Amino acid sequence: MKIAFALIAHYPTDDRVYFQFAETLKQAGHKVFIISALTDDCNLPDTQCFDSKGLPKTLLISKLLNCISNCNPDILICDSPIAILAAKKYKKQHKKVRIVYDVTEWYPSKKNLYRLPFIKKTGKILLLSLLSWYAGLLADAFIFGEYYKAKPFRFLFFRKKHIYLSYYAIIDWIKIYPQKNISEECNLLYSGPMTIEKGFDKVLDVTIKTAKNHPGTKFTLTVISGINDYPVPSNIPQNLLILRKEILPFMDFCKEIGKQDLFFDLRVNDFENTRSLPIKLFYYMACSRPMIYTNLKAIRHSVPEMEQMGYLVNPSDVNTICECVSNYLSDNELYKNHCETARKSAHEKYNWNNIKDGLIQLISEL
Repeated sequence: MKIAFALIAHYPTDDRVYFQFAETLKQAGHKVFIISALTDDCNLPDTQCFDSKGLPKTLLISKLLNCISNCNPDILICDSPIAILAAKKYKKQHKKVRIVYDVTEWYPSKKNLYRLPFIKKTGKILLLSLLSWYAGLLADAFIFGEYYKAKPFRFLFFRKKHIYLSYYAIIDWIKIYPQKNISEECNLLYSGPMTIEKGFDKVLDVTIKTAKNHPGTKFTLTVISGINDYPVPSNIPQNLLILRKEILPFMDFCKEIGKQDLFFDLRVNDFENTRSLPIKLFYYMACSRPMIYTNLKAIRHSVPEMEQMGYLVNPSDVNTICECVSNYLSDNELYKNHCETARKSAHEKYNWNNIKDGLIQLISEL
């Protein structure tokens, strides 16, 4: 069959779409196209892109519909309600096409409501929620990336076909590096926006305090981020080096992150974040390294054994987080056990190869 991804919220080389979904479907013998409205800079085969920034929604839908028509797909996999509205127009002329809603984002999300006054915010929440549910009504099937984002659709459309495909890594792509004695030299990693909402300020606080508490250990904090507008404090101890790197291409990211000894993600624990499962969690796990994450409901639900391979913490409790790092520095056996549990869990359970057949089965049933 011919399968097209209609993407409003994702780039054409999105890790999940391009490297997992599309590749798996190609290997199963399907012809795969990718359409993205996030960039006009793409020269990949069977890919159409345009930059929708500033476009009215009607024009965005029209351009997306034109791209879809060029592909003439049998199945459309959409990442947002707007993409499904374009798919609906295409289905009017092609009755046999099937529409799949791949739910990985909150809609509405807090980024849609940023700085709106209460009355406008309430109205927009209602409007976008109705649009999301209408998109669910138009869809023939669902792919859910995680439990909490699936709940409203499972409640409203419980009779429709669905599968859960979480964000597990293809662990064969993750390069493994030998463990070392981190009490002498410890490499820490933060990957993401350098913002307070994502907890970068807490990562800095923890790193600086830990370095001061362990003057005999050499620390390096590597920050992988596309934006460099966060002020780094001047009181950095001499045994701490902070390095910033631009966002790496996906395959380079898979090869490089295993050089680190410990991963941080201390995002704010608000209503939306706590119900959102971090994608990088499974890549860090596959590296055979411990993780220190905010105590999110989504992690506890989807990775119940998380505390056997890392710590779940209150991001505001800097002292306790520093103690977690100190535990690894002073107890090499604990560090080793968490490393081994992480890699074993990735091999045996949290592994894309274990779940990818569900995608092929859903497509064949449609």
